[in-house]
Amino acid sequence: MKSNRRSKYLKNDCNTDITSNKEKKHKKKMNAKKNTRKYKFDTVEVKEKELDKMDVPVSVLKQIENSESDLINYTEEGSQLVTNVHLANDNRENNRRETDKSERDIRLKAVELESEIANAKFMEISSQWPIILKKNDALEIHEYLELQKKRGLDLIEQKNQMIEILKRDLAESDNRFLQEQAAQSEDVRILQERIENQVKFMRKQYKNHIQYIKSTMDQQREYRIDRAKKGWENLYNKIILTETDSLNNRLAMIDKKENNIMKQYEMNEEIIRNLKSNMNTELNYLQREFELIKLKCVDNVEKLNYNYQVLKRREEENACAKAIQRRKINKCIL
Repeated sequence: MKSNRRSKYLKNDCNTDITSNKEKKHKKKMNAKKNTRKYKFDTVEVKEKELDKMDVPVSVLKQIENSESDLINYTEEGSQLVTNVHLANDNRENNRRETDKSERDIRLKAVELESEIANAKFMEISSQWPIILKKNDALEIHEYLELQKKRGLDLIEQKNQMIEILKRDLAESDNRFLQEQAAQSEDVRILQERIENQVKFMRKQYKNHIQYIKSTMDQQREYRIDRAKKGWENLYNKIILTETDSLNNRLAMIDKKENNIMKQYEMNEEIIRNLKSNMNTELNYLQREFELIKLKCVDNVEKLNYNYQVLKRREEENACAKAIQRRKINKCIL
């Protein structure tokens, strides 16, 4: 009988195991989400530190903070939508467990009570058999057997009624399980629809906020470009003025130097003319001296030529005299 009872309530035990497995999976998912959020939070902190190191405009940082706040709010709202469905499902599951537990306890008590009554009736029927066996009268035995038969039929009817009650409870449990399964399927469908809508909404919001940040950055870039252009134009004008003043000063100095050079040139021209006149006078004097020296040189050359002719003639005469003396000496020796 205990084995039959266990087989009858095996389905409820399986449902409880499935629910506990679902709870474990849900806990694992929640832990994974926490770890993911922690990683994202650490990543956000690293990015914020990098942004702090960078020279980011205040307007861009403000837009980033506003976008971050809006996206966090949208994410929390989406999480609440999903959590509401999950909580409703958990509440319904808890109510189902409590209902199943209470009904199971009632059924167990009813089965135990029916079992006690049936055991009592069975013991009563069993106790009558020795008495019947001691009877010798056929009519009396027939009456006792009919009474035993009636008691047996009552016991079987009682068992059949209990079986029908258990079948009805089992059918109700099956119907309730199917209803709960349909409700869970509907919750899953609603949850899937909400998640898909939330994902689409978050994608759209991410794109919009990225566009907002890009627009703010473009405005800030244009502002900085305009400011840089104005700064460069002011610097350029300042440089032009400085260079113009410097150029004017240099031109003034060049004019002054040119005037000084012209004056110096005129003075040098006067000096050159005087020098040229003096040099012409001196050149004429030197030329006359040169002519005189030339005449003296010609005279000296003539004198040297004459002396050379005289010396040459004397040398020839001496050579002749020496030759004559050699011949005389040779003749004397011979």
